[in-house]
Amino acid sequence: MGILDPKPPTRAELSSTYAPASGSTSYATPTAVAAKVDNGTVPPGRVRMPQVFKRWGTPFSHSWVSGTGNASTLNMNYTGSFILSGQSVRIATFGDGVSKAVLDYNHGTAVDATGKTFRVWIKVSDVSKLTQLNFYAGDAGQTNAYVWTLAYQQAALPDEGRLFRNGEWVGITLPWSEVTVLGTPTKNALNQFRVTVKDTSGGVPITVDFNGADLITPETTFPTGVVSLTFDDGPAGQYNLAAQKNDQYGYPATFYIIPEQVGVSTNITLAQLRELETKGNEVAAHSFTVASHNPGFSSLSTAALEADFVAMRNWLASNGFRGVNHGAWPHGARTPAVEAVAAKYVSAERGTTSGQRMETLPPANPMNLRCYLMDSSVPPATITAAIDKAYANGEWLILCFHGITTGSSDTYWYSNTDYKTIVDYINAKGIPVRTVGNVLNTLRHF
Repeated sequence: MGILDPKPPTRAELSSTYAPASGSTSYATPTAVAAKVDNGTVPPGRVRMPQVFKRWGTPFSHSWVSGTGNASTLNMNYTGSFILSGQSVRIATFGDGVSKAVLDYNHGTAVDATGKTFRVWIKVSDVSKLTQLNFYAGDAGQTNAYVWTLAYQQAALPDEGRLFRNGEWVGITLPWSEVTVLGTPTKNALNQFRVTVKDTSGGVPITVDFNGADLITPETTFPTGVVSLTFDDGPAGQYNLAAQKNDQYGYPATFYIIPEQVGVSTNITLAQLRELETKGNEVAAHSFTVASHNPGFSSLSTAALEADFVAMRNWLASNGFRGVNHGAWPHGARTPAVEAVAAKYVSAERGTTSGQRMETLPPANPMNLRCYLMDSSVPPATITAAIDKAYANGEWLILCFHGITTGSSDTYWYSNTDYKTIVDYINAKGIPVRTVGNVLNTLRHF
């Protein structure tokens, strides 16, 4: 039983659910589709978040203390904002860009994180003023430690690339593939845990609320990791070049399409998409129209956003495509309001996050799956190294491509020669390749 529907509906079921009424060319209204979702006529497509954690340090707020070198104001029993345990630690910085907050947890007996994944809960008041947010797991004093950089120079990142949004609790799983190692730590003997925070200069302090750390047991379906090849927007090179290379090894991919643009100019055609699906690929939707895609969903009214999701699902269903229950955010942009609408129609969305790009199994947030954005600046060596890490740590590497080209200099078009190098390396490594929907459907309900 996975995040997506455990038994995908048949083409006939989907077509009868979403197809226009006889004699009509109009799509079902958002209200009508939402009602069908709510009464169970339509596969639900709601987000199912993992909620079972192994928790240590109880009550957590009395186990964490001001660390050596702390230069911030710490409220160790803050009850004004929390998501777990009824309270959190509030860290208030000084706004000088120099002082660093240090919050420590000293565990009496060694914690064994072997075969586990850390997850932390954090809320940041103003991410544009956050330059550093690290989580450490190591020995006393952190001489030997694993360090995750959760946010670094957030002000320099585009909104869609940020792991945090202002004033919002975020639960983040920490991929072992993204860790920096200090000294010689061992996963089965971790005695001290640390959070450090630093703001930008300019006299504007921020608050960071920390609500604890957990260990979760990862999925074991892919013990040597898994790769998902994803393609956005539908330019013809995805079919003419990338898909032909994928076919050499029988690798399936996920194509996030703008239905309005299918068959327009040099874009991929409907017949080509149907051919791809018959070969085991997956067609899902990015947005229904260019007018919705280009400004991003956060610019749309609620009614316009609902209409776009209804149109996307209707188009996918009426064509019998597999990717009805998940999508990819245009430009990676989303807001809580946008996510609330999307959750009526889909169970997952791929983002375009900067910073941490490897996804864990299970993912921290199915509505913002992390990925590597493959523009022309990313050399194959970066991705072959990421493949090695995903393989070693049993994690999920999602690659996001746009155009595949033999000559274009467009920033978001990727060299066909480099693409072939990556696919050949995947084959040589022996790491499995699955569509996004296939991976999501392997995840257990929590």
